[in-house]
Amino acid sequence: MSLEATASISPTQLSNGLRHCLANYAVANTLEIIWGQKMDFSVDRDFVRVGDKSYAINKINSVEVRTTTQKGSRAYIAFWIIAGLFAIGLLGAFASGEGVFGMFAFVAICGLLGWLSYRKRADTNTYALLLVTSSGEATAVTTTDKDQVASIRKEIEGAISAR
Repeated sequence: MSLEATASISPTQLSNGLRHCLANYAVANTLEIIWGQKMDFSVDRDFVRVGDKSYAINKINSVEVRTTTQKGSRAYIAFWIIAGLFAIGLLGAFASGEGVFGMFAFVAICGLLGWLSYRKRADTNTYALLLVTSSGEATAVTTTDKDQVASIRKEIEGAISAR
């Protein structure tokens, strides 16, 4: 196709051509969802496929994202308080010379558990992509990656508007 022929296409023809290209364009991706699991994802002009499930594009009325916040662990406070109390007891064990190893081991274990739970103190957001149909809602994807859910939503909305 020459440059002049491309320039002479009307906006309506261009819009219909883009719509046809979008309708035949399939998006395939692999999602990493919660706990490192992998799931296949694809969108074409007829279906949204997520893992083993398929959703017909013409049956989807809207796409919604819901956010759920899970509070982080506060157990580190208790573990560190217990470790502190046993550390005081460890000073007494040093003075008497008995039970030093047992007290030290318990302080170390409580301190380690406190440190591990301290790392999980941050709140975690979980994003669920819901496909709304006339018969209800279906959760297609649940993940902790906000950008990934936004990308999937954009692809599905593009396929819905192209039909």
